Amino acid sequence: MSQSNDTSFADYLNVYTFEYILDRMLSQIPDSLDKREGSIIWDALAPAAAELAKMYIELKSILINTYPSTAVGQYLDLRVQERGISRYEATYAVKLGTFTDTNGNPAEIPIGSRFSSVSDTAPLNYVVTAAYEVDGIAQAGKYRLTCEEAGTAGNSYIGNLLPISNVTELQSALLSELLIPARDKETDDELYDRYLEKISATAFGGNVTQYRDWILGISGVGAVQVYPTWDGGGTVKCSIIGADFGVASQDLIDTVQTAIDPVLNHGEGIGQAPIGHSVTVTTATETPVNISVDATLEAGYTEEQIKAIIEPILSDYLLSLRKQWGNNTELNNYSLSLFRANLIGILIVIPQILNITEIRLNGADADLFFTETAQLQELPVLGTVTVNAQ
Repeated sequence: MSQSNDTSFADYLNVYTFEYILDRMLSQIPDSLDKREGSIIWDALAPAAAELAKMYIELKSILINTYPSTAVGQYLDLRVQERGISRYEATYAVKLGTFTDTNGNPAEIPIGSRFSSVSDTAPLNYVVTAAYEVDGIAQAGKYRLTCEEAGTAGNSYIGNLLPISNVTELQSALLSELLIPARDKETDDELYDRYLEKISATAFGGNVTQYRDWILGISGVGAVQVYPTWDGGGTVKCSIIGADFGVASQDLIDTVQTAIDPVLNHGEGIGQAPIGHSVTVTTATETPVNISVDATLEAGYTEEQIKAIIEPILSDYLLSLRKQWGNNTELNNYSLSLFRANLIGILIVIPQILNITEIRLNGADADLFFTETAQLQELPVLGTVTVNAQ
């Protein structure tokens, strides 16, 4: 459910315009007196009517922002704070940088060094924040770089870096793997949805809601599935995906694992998990979806041209599905489905497609139902797209 913009309950205040208020005031004056515009009486009453009209406008705004379902911006922030909820701020992407010196060997880069992406329009700056480690061992020539711009803009860039700081004997700098995805500032709709979830379920004592609150509050996490007693009493599996709604990196998995229940102290209550809870943090498995579309095309358009049009549309639709991946029922069940009818609905409106006779998913004339269990959590991603002109 998203935040409602319905303000009809306060619309009755719209009647109190300058003209309405002034007419009411003038109606109290005897008709024997001059009440025409420009008269002494009209000029005396008009400023008061204007101020009253402004007051009613402000009153409507106050009334609307009194209720969480219609409050916006800072007023919604104030209302949800009553339930101990704060808006998620935009975070900063953390990526893996690989550096070599003029001899082709791993280069040593000072912490705090700054680099820029290669772009003709809006380059992004990244700063070296730490050495990149695997199992606690620093990897030569590899570092963690944090984007200086908050939000998802820092997630996508992969490629060469240009040094801003002076780094001697540097030959190459390459930005690659996304370690901790960034998220944008939480919207009003997203914050209101989280508010509704908070008041409909009580987070307490390590229940499912408590785990969701803990994990979704960690920077870089986009969604989570929680499976209690998945491997016997006291065991909990938490499957996460990144803030970009893709499979989580090992770096992010390790970050969440350490925060919730460190590996070396399973079940000891060292992290946020209660004593006796042995928590396993993992991530989903990418499931490619190959889509074949049999369609009648407008004259003059080729299959490749239509494919180029529909690929980003299909990719966005699968992204919308991945955003639902962590939604659970009251009994904590998870499900995710891809229906061909929905795909037909979003493709048939494309002007260049006159008709769609068939859509096949992974080679079959059937809808897809993804597995969401403690043993396997599937995450749909776009595979190959084929257009067959009829």
